[in-house]
Amino acid sequence: MAKRKSVKLPEPLWYGIREHAKREKRPMWQVIQRAWGYWLSAYRSHHVEHNNLDRKAWYIYKLSASVGEFRANPSEENLAKLTKTCEQISQRLGVDTSLILNAVANYIRKPNTKTRMALNDATKAVIIQILTGGEG
Repeated sequence: MAKRKSVKLPEPLWYGIREHAKREKRPMWQVIQRAWGYWLSAYRSHHVEHNNLDRKAWYIYKLSASVGEFRANPSEENLAKLTKTCEQISQRLGVDTSLILNAVANYIRKPNTKTRMALNDATKAVIIQILTGGEG
């Protein structure tokens, strides 16, 4: 049998736990153990989700800015920045960015509304992959 320890609780909390334990017909320690498990799970989930979400948001912003700069001024310098951003997203997030690079190549060859819309759609598809962590 596990060793037992005591914990000092404020009286209103102790009475609340006792009442809940009576309603569920459980020992007080089980009520506390379950509450601790829920809290721990939510705490871990909260931190993992926000850290990952922050990282994804950064790369989505970076990609959008790079594509926007390239569309506004399709220079060699902006092409290099966009290519570098796509490589980083591929390596660091494991997302396939070849769709954007193909759309960029088409846009360079023939910069018109159709190829610009294809670039927009490719960018949107990659953003969906970043958000979902998979094929979009």
